[in-house]
Amino acid sequence: MDNVTVRQGESATLRCTIDNRVTRVAWLNRSTILYAGNDKWCLDPRVVLLSNTQTQYSIEIQNVDVYDEGPYTCSVQTDNHPKTSRVHLIVQVSPKIVEISSDISINEGNNISLTCIATGRPEPTVTWRHISPKAVGFVSEDEYLEIQGITREQSGDYECSASNDVAAPVVRRVKVTVNYPPYISEAKGTGVPVGQKGTLQCEASAVPSAEFQWYKDDKRLIEGKKGVKVENRPFLSKLIFFNVSEHDYGNYTCVASNKLGHTNASIMLFELNEPTSSTLLQGQYLPCFMFCLPFPLSQSPPSLSPAVHYPKLLSVKCLRGCGGLLKEVIGSQGAFKLPLLCSSLALTPPGGLARGKKERKVLLNSQCPEISTKAKGRE
Repeated sequence: MDNVTVRQGESATLRCTIDNRVTRVAWLNRSTILYAGNDKWCLDPRVVLLSNTQTQYSIEIQNVDVYDEGPYTCSVQTDNHPKTSRVHLIVQVSPKIVEISSDISINEGNNISLTCIATGRPEPTVTWRHISPKAVGFVSEDEYLEIQGITREQSGDYECSASNDVAAPVVRRVKVTVNYPPYISEAKGTGVPVGQKGTLQCEASAVPSAEFQWYKDDKRLIEGKKGVKVENRPFLSKLIFFNVSEHDYGNYTCVASNKLGHTNASIMLFELNEPTSSTLLQGQYLPCFMFCLPFPLSQSPPSLSPAVHYPKLLSVKCLRGCGGLLKEVIGSQGAFKLPLLCSSLALTPPGGLARGKKERKVLLNSQCPEISTKAKGRE
């Protein structure tokens, strides 16, 4: 007989081949008789007789457990000469993690030790893996994981896996939180015209999350100040001015702090002058006109074909953005420019949107109705 291997919880069948010369048969577990012929000698209800014929004598052990593992003997009597056959029952057990470290919070630079104890038959292999996009392969192939001088990049989940090929690997996770002082990653100044809404923004990475405070000239800004609002999130703080005045311009300090330390950054709110129609007529471009028109508005349009001199018409959206300014230019520049300007906007240059006569007409009527009217009146 060969060894019999079964998994924990399954049934094991022990077979003994005999012939007609056999007069007596019995199954024994070590020195304990389980069955003698058809008579059951043990009290274990899991042990049952499967067959007792002239060719085979077999029993079954149901719901096998690890304590059932060991040697079993089939004893036969033939012509007053006893003979025995032995078989070894092997019980395999799926891996099980019986002890694992709890989630841990630790300051950056300290050492940690994680433990993962597993049982199973055969003895399972235990591995540790860092669940992180930057992690490569296993960080440990042992029950213990040691990390010296842990960094913030090493925070996250660590996965312990126990496997022995009896069943699917068993997986458990430990969350490692690495605390570190705040670090301001972004703090840029901004320009805002008088009377407009302005926002200063301060981003800071920290664990635990940073608390933010805003100062101007060493004076802390208190939430609720008229016209100013502070919006704080775990990693972001905004200082919002609803109606910027001359008094609001200056240098502001964002302070981010947690229990491990603090840091600060200076952010400037400065005045930004809005372009006017007079500056446009002095040869300056509005951002929209930089794409719609190829020449400063202070110059007369070239006398060549408009299709040549307006190659950068981008979209109807751009034209609509220029609509209000075009009306202002019309009144100050004179009608001699307007037919060329208006017709150019309605042409079909390379990359333009108006592809045919119908579309050109729609574009002309929708974008230049006042231009067309004034142009006809002055021709």
